[in-house]
Amino acid sequence: MAKMTNADFGRLIRSEEIQKAVRPPKKIERTVSLKKNPLKNIRVMLRLNPYASVLKRAAVLQAQRKKALDAKTEADRTAGNWKKVGGGKAKAPTKKAAAKK
Repeated sequence: MAKMTNADFGRLIRSEEIQKAVRPPKKIERTVSLKKNPLKNIRVMLRLNPYASVLKRAAVLQAQRKKALDAKTEADRTAGNWKKVGGGKAKAPTKKAAAKK
């Protein structure tokens, strides 16, 4: 193995003879992507967790069912189908009471 006679490696590498023989350095351009919040951006959430669409749909359906039930309950209250019990709290009619009518 050949030994270096000149120990100044930095000066040797920067010399014209060496620079002509080696290829130019590659310039790397890095693109910066904007970090997106998966809790606000559904597409990013689905990329991280594909099951999130099922959970989101279930939550929407549950909210619709609750809204429909609340609307029905409010309609029953305004129609007078609820009776007052004890301390003035309204109670839903039972199945037996509904069958009598």
